[in-house]
Amino acid sequence: MATLTTIQVPQEYGYVLITAASSYVLSIWLGVRIGPFRRAAKVPYPNTYASSETIANASSAREKRALYLFNCAQRAHHNALENYSTVLTGMLITGLKYPKIAAAMGAVWIFGRVIYATSYTSTSENNVDGRGRFGGGGFYLSALSQIVLLVLVGKIGVDLLRL
Repeated sequence: MATLTTIQVPQEYGYVLITAASSYVLSIWLGVRIGPFRRAAKVPYPNTYASSETIANASSAREKRALYLFNCAQRAHHNALENYSTVLTGMLITGLKYPKIAAAMGAVWIFGRVIYATSYTSTSENNVDGRGRFGGGGFYLSALSQIVLLVLVGKIGVDLLRL
């Protein structure tokens, strides 16, 4: 016979929900910030990226740079979206047992994504061939917080099976 487990939502779960709401704002911000890069690169809708042919045939170094930065802005947004469902799910599940840790890891992930996006679209000479995405450590902050959430979700699952 299966044991029934009840879920109690701790009062501090509010921190998790506030962080989750902040992650929605992050997603909107990442999408909106693409507009100026798109205009500068003159990439028409519905094209998601500037093709390698378009970049290769650009008439000037400035035009190539604009196309490159547009692709970087798109990639930063898409990379966040690729990881978003696992981070949000991890926060919501982890928050049931460890709400402050879940909210903190969610906040670190959001902060890391902001650093990642701004570094990746930097006009610095260090931002060549995609290396800008590692500048500032945003990638590593995001990845670390995501791993912590993954481990804690696994721990909660194991704990439930031990009941």
